Amino acid sequence: MARVTDGGDRDRAAALMSPRPRGARWTIVREPFARDGLLPRTWPFAFALALGLVLAAVEPGRDPAALRAAAALAALVVIAVAVAPWSRLPRAAQTVPALACLPVVALLRASEGGTTSGFAPLVLVPVFWLAIYGNRRDLTLAIAGMALTLGLPLVLVGAPEYPAAEWKRLVLWVVLGGTVGATVQRLVGAARQGARTGAALTTAIVDSALDCVMTMDHQGRLVEFNPAAERTFGYRREEAVGAELADLIVPPALREAHRHGLARYMAGGEPRVLDRRLELTAMRNDGREFPVELTITRIAGVQPPMFTGYIRDVTERRRAERDAAARHGVARVLAESPTVAAATPELLAALAQSMEWDLGALWLVDEEAGVLRCETIWQDDSISAAAFRELTAVLTIARGQGPLGRVWSTGAPASSEAVADEPDYPRARAAARDGLRAGLWLPIRSGAEVLGVLEFYSRAVKHLDEPLLETLANVGSQIGEFFRRRRAEERLAHQALHDDLTGLPNRGLLLDRLGHALERSERQGSPVAVLFMDLDNFKVVNDSLGHHVGDQLLLEVAARLQRVLRRSDTVGRIGGGTVARFGGDEFVVLCEDLTEEREALVIAERISRALAQPVVLGGQELVVSASIGLAVGTGGGATPEALVRDADAAMYRAKEQGPGRCEVFDQAMRSRLLERMASETELRRAIDGGELRLVYQPIVAVADGSVHAVEALVRWQHPVRGLVGPDEFIPVAEDSGLILGLGRWVLSEACRQATEWEDAWGDCPAPRMFVNLSARQLADRDLVEHVTAILSETGLAPERLGLEITESLLMHEVDASIATLQALKALGVCLHLDDFGTGYSSLSYLKRFPLDALKLDRSFVAGLGTDTQESAIVAAVVEMARALGLAVIAEGVETEEQLASLRGLGCELAQGYYFAHPMPAPAAAEFLRSRT
Repeated sequence: MARVTDGGDRDRAAALMSPRPRGARWTIVREPFARDGLLPRTWPFAFALALGLVLAAVEPGRDPAALRAAAALAALVVIAVAVAPWSRLPRAAQTVPALACLPVVALLRASEGGTTSGFAPLVLVPVFWLAIYGNRRDLTLAIAGMALTLGLPLVLVGAPEYPAAEWKRLVLWVVLGGTVGATVQRLVGAARQGARTGAALTTAIVDSALDCVMTMDHQGRLVEFNPAAERTFGYRREEAVGAELADLIVPPALREAHRHGLARYMAGGEPRVLDRRLELTAMRNDGREFPVELTITRIAGVQPPMFTGYIRDVTERRRAERDAAARHGVARVLAESPTVAAATPELLAALAQSMEWDLGALWLVDEEAGVLRCETIWQDDSISAAAFRELTAVLTIARGQGPLGRVWSTGAPASSEAVADEPDYPRARAAARDGLRAGLWLPIRSGAEVLGVLEFYSRAVKHLDEPLLETLANVGSQIGEFFRRRRAEERLAHQALHDDLTGLPNRGLLLDRLGHALERSERQGSPVAVLFMDLDNFKVVNDSLGHHVGDQLLLEVAARLQRVLRRSDTVGRIGGGTVARFGGDEFVVLCEDLTEEREALVIAERISRALAQPVVLGGQELVVSASIGLAVGTGGGATPEALVRDADAAMYRAKEQGPGRCEVFDQAMRSRLLERMASETELRRAIDGGELRLVYQPIVAVADGSVHAVEALVRWQHPVRGLVGPDEFIPVAEDSGLILGLGRWVLSEACRQATEWEDAWGDCPAPRMFVNLSARQLADRDLVEHVTAILSETGLAPERLGLEITESLLMHEVDASIATLQALKALGVCLHLDDFGTGYSSLSYLKRFPLDALKLDRSFVAGLGTDTQESAIVAAVVEMARALGLAVIAEGVETEEQLASLRGLGCELAQGYYFAHPMPAPAAAEFLRSRT
């Protein structure tokens, strides 16, 4: 290492630079006597002497001998000052040059005859010189010498001959010289003390500065190195001073640029880097590089040039900025990303760029397989790592395997400065081939659970300290909480838009996708088809094999539909499609990008064939079929709701034609649907406008024709069409949901009428009032509550009310139906099973229902008297009912022969046109009085 060998250069640098070297002494008094300081500071004195000699030489009448003696003495003084090593002489000897000047003045006065005029004032020059550069003793000697010099003529000439005026001048010059000298010395002392204080303050500031302060000469060598620089770079001052700055603190890659810049400045004075704040990289004594902030200034008035550099270690600031950038980038991505899938690429880029890594990857835990899988990879455009990326994309990592597996297992971050040397690292060769050296692995945590791992790689060596790893671990936890929260939100969103059982899209999601499909269809001119399907006889499976088997069947149907749609995408020309479940056994298939309607029919045929394949569930082989409705739209004014409604209407039409059928919604069906909608509107207006009427048909005893009960039947008094029967509007009410309000009105009106009859007839009991219940009424959870309220409002006793339920309604939800009927029975209401023989006629279920009577369907009564088979069926029903303790009511009796057959078979009650048609309340009252 180069050292400074010229002691003079070092002393000059120490004298001129700021701050001073620690341990040195400032000798302000002695400084002028150094070889470098005497002549520059005594030029006024030397000039005065020379001027006096010149004037004495040209003035006539002077004593030549005295003049020559003064000149010789002045020459000796100048020569002595020039050649003598005054800085090493004793203190007393250093005053000789000034005091030796006094005899020169004395000789010049002697050449004038001893007067104080002429050159006498020159005696003040050495007095002032010593007053400025000497101490008090030096000043005292100078004043004494001045008095001696001025008083010497008094000794030589004698007091009597000495002029009186010269005595006054003598006293004046001595007093003036002493006073001015003392004053000047006091001022100079104050200035010196201020200089000492300023120098000490400057030294204290520099020594205590937190920033590094270095001074460099024109050759690039260090001449000052403060304590902060020692702490920052690891060198002692004794090691640093004299060394070349480039070799000491400049990284090897930047040394030539530093030397070239210094040489350029020395050659042309180009101040490219002076007085500017620069951010560079420096090097510590152990070879570690770190970021610094540097400002270089030139020391004014010094030649050759010298420079002071102020250096600040910005490692912590850079780390804080990097941490803040990473946190900000992560926070921004997490705030702006709607899903985990959208966030992962942005997260990788934000973290890698803020921390200056070259490649990053995100791995997530595959809980089902128990491995880590790479979700996404980010790479800086400036590098090429194709082999490493390809292997990363297909690799799976087991728990504990390599750095990734260890971070997954421990939940703690890890780093490496040589990833190719990591144990059990499957990508070591690829990393080495692509030049990846340093690695960092961060767990993505949510509490104690590790959801995944972030990994980063760099081609340069990275020194990762504990604070940085802790910060990055916190970032990983922040990302983990985001993943947990977003996944929970996605699960909730999925549950809101998908069927719980099959995982298929539900009605809301399908309508949304259908809306987008119709928009694309309008732009592209390609039709969109909706297949609405309902499984045939699915209720039989649920009721006979149980709901668990029914759910398995629905799952199998969903899987087959998805397979059909995928195959259609491949074999046909369909660009996209969706299978959805609308609830129960209803499925909807959306087909997009069709070229013609026939393609949708092909898919419907494939669905039918796929469902027709037998499936074994619950130990039984089942064959499934579906009724399918097809509607096609092109986006021209079609809405998702309308298209699904059309397909639904077509499905109902197909179901009417028999199982396994497919119907296409056409104009005729649209007309019927519009009529149905118009009927619904009219019916709603009829209910609100009081257009509904009740008519009553009696139920009589077969034996004597007495009235046993009355059945209330609803009619619609249409303002144009007249009296409309229930077959025309009850289905509309069922489909539209109006049946609940209509049914409550019928029940309330019938109970009110029964109470009115009871009040009018007094002691003569009015017959029991029967009212029909619809499917939706029976399924209504509030049915029992409504019946109780109506009985309370009308005052009708519960045993005076009967309710009729069709067999098919009871079999829809057996357990729920039984519970509802038992609650009604507990009220005291009589229960009839209507249309017996047209449904399931299951005796096992019949025993479970709390019934009072069976109403034999009119189809069995019509053949009585002419068909022996019908007679046998009625006889069997009567015997069965009698065995179960139930009464039998025959419906549709229209002839005397039918009545006689019923009487002979033991049937107790009958109803039909033979006895009476349905009548308004007044006519019914007259009939009842006549039969009571």
